[in-house]
Amino acid sequence: MDAALDQVSGRTAGGTDVSVVIATYDRPDTLAVALDSVLRQTAGPREVVVVGDGCDDRTAEVVAGTGGPVRYLDLPFRCGEQAIPNAAGSAIARGEVIAYLNHDDVWLPDHLEHSLAAMHGSGAAWHLGAALFALRKEGSAVPRFTDRTPEGRSIGEAFHRTHRYLEPVSTWLVSRAALAGVGWWRPARRLYRTPTQDLALRLWRSAGAPSLSDRPTVLKAAGGGTRPAKGSGGAIPSYRQPSAWHADIAAAMRSGSLRAAFPPLDGARLDRGSHVAADPGGPPRWMRPVAERLIGRRAAGLYRRTGIDALAVLCRLSGVRRGALLGRMLQRRTGESALGEVDLDEVIRFAVRSGV
Repeated sequence: MDAALDQVSGRTAGGTDVSVVIATYDRPDTLAVALDSVLRQTAGPREVVVVGDGCDDRTAEVVAGTGGPVRYLDLPFRCGEQAIPNAAGSAIARGEVIAYLNHDDVWLPDHLEHSLAAMHGSGAAWHLGAALFALRKEGSAVPRFTDRTPEGRSIGEAFHRTHRYLEPVSTWLVSRAALAGVGWWRPARRLYRTPTQDLALRLWRSAGAPSLSDRPTVLKAAGGGTRPAKGSGGAIPSYRQPSAWHADIAAAMRSGSLRAAFPPLDGARLDRGSHVAADPGGPPRWMRPVAERLIGRRAAGLYRRTGIDALAVLCRLSGVRRGALLGRMLQRRTGESALGEVDLDEVIRFAVRSGV
């Protein structure tokens, strides 16, 4: 990693004005690999801002051992989602462009270089890239990529597709000016959509369409949930168990073969189903035929003109509580039962006052 750090230091002195924001919660093993993938970029960032969601000491140890232009802010409470730490990291980021990276995702070496070229070349205020999704099969020696983000995506189409359509946020770049125009990431407990969808739609309405790339530059481990760990008396969330997938990725990075080891897929596509049919926390079953007709392309146009989100209106009328979608996803992934009741404005004030 030392050689990579030397390269990053040399580039950032007069190079990319990008702040990388990583929200994390008690995954030191995957965080270390994610950070390594940042430090090995062909176009290095100005800085990396890691925001802990009330982490234990292992996270601070990983950050301290990384070196390079990395800052660490640990929130003094548990939010239970990535949107609030992402907002805190964005508030203290110094770069003109913010790139987000999930703590269990990995960038291919040219991710920033490729994404910045697409964003600046198009004149767009934000960028949406592509990722490969991996499942590790029993008995398999390496991660097996089975899906990729759909090609030819559009934000208007995202209005009625499932939450997976815009994932992962690790493929995104957003200019600070565009983010200032729409405001921070909003907590999931205030929303009927995921925070990722919510921010994308607000950016679309305020700053226009993003630049798009169909070439995958991000690797994402699919799956999750809770399952019993060997030798345990109960269920341990899978995200707390050591990740052999990331060990394989780390080995490929060290050998310089990461891009060659994981080529783009042909044919396989991540789920393109609709919110109504596939996402938990949406309208009740009896309302779905009506909902399918009301949240399509016409509703996207209405939202862009007026800011009225037909999906949110339907959910509210049918008695669905705000935050239901991400709350159910969180319970499957971590075993936690509720999103944190955290005041976003107080989090931002804490982040700015911290001096990190």
